[in-house]
Amino acid sequence: MNSVWNIQNHQIRAASGTHLPPLAREISQIIKQSNHTDTAVFLRGGILESSAPHPKSDIDLIIVSPTLKHNVSLEALKTLDRFIDVHVLSPTRNSDIVYHTLLHTRSIQILGTPMVQENVLIDAKWLYHHWLTYGVNRLPRVLNGSQPRRVQEVKMLLRSVALIWYMKNHMFSRSLDTCLSWLELLHPQFAVHMANQLSCLDNPIQTPFEISQLCDWLSKNFYELWDNFP
Repeated sequence: MNSVWNIQNHQIRAASGTHLPPLAREISQIIKQSNHTDTAVFLRGGILESSAPHPKSDIDLIIVSPTLKHNVSLEALKTLDRFIDVHVLSPTRNSDIVYHTLLHTRSIQILGTPMVQENVLIDAKWLYHHWLTYGVNRLPRVLNGSQPRRVQEVKMLLRSVALIWYMKNHMFSRSLDTCLSWLELLHPQFAVHMANQLSCLDNPIQTPFEISQLCDWLSKNFYELWDNFP
């Protein structure tokens, strides 16, 4: 699965026919062998999108259930010694725009009754909802947290860059490396600092990281572009 999303005329194309990398195939097999249910389970994230995922990549799952409860057993996945991140969505309520988008365009179904995945429109509401979800303006001016908090904070910053890049160039990604490459083109100085952060994320102890100027730049650029977005 390409790290740059498949978008045509502001429509993110629904996921289809994606070849499962080896680890993703193993997860799919484990889930199918340990469950007999019609509940739809989707795999997403770095394990699906990379042929060589990070050794600490989470197993990211979306489970679709009308009651927001499920009977899917995940116990057998613990043998893979990875954190299991599960998000449960309703098949009819689409208020969580971020995960609704991931479900339809960046996930592959690995269990349950087949579900139709649909294209997702990128409009001003979509962009604003993602901006609020990434929450750059909620971050402290100086990052002092260590793992896993620092990892999440770096993701929020870099993925906010992708929203700006989309409004300029109609391309989007959640891949940190891809977002960093776009930041290098938009603001090389900030990109150097963020590259240093990425290279140190595996360190158990993190040094303080001043982000006030970066956050101000992100906010200014996002709102200037968003105000004039079609």
